Amino acid sequence: MNTAGSTASKRVTISLTGQDLRDLAVLRGAPGYLSEQLPSHPSESSTIRALMHEGLRVVQERREAELYAEMADETRSERKAMRSRDDRRSRDTTVD
Repeated sequence: MNTAGSTASKRVTISLTGQDLRDLAVLRGAPGYLSEQLPSHPSESSTIRALMHEGLRVVQERREAELYAEMADETRSERKAMRSRDDRRSRDTTVD
């Protein structure tokens, strides 16, 4: 039963590939790598959770960078089109 103020959360199961398992083994062997993000004795689930959060953060940052680049391209294209239009107008008004 849900009461006011409580939140239900669903735990998602993710299958790990062979490469994922090898990466986890490397991380477990390098305790300093995640020491800032994890408690002094991280469990496997907290390690996986930290890796997922970090991976999602990286993906989000990359997508934002792509969107900003697209916006910059659009702005440059719009400015170029405006300059072309202005150039045509100025030529049209100076022609007798």
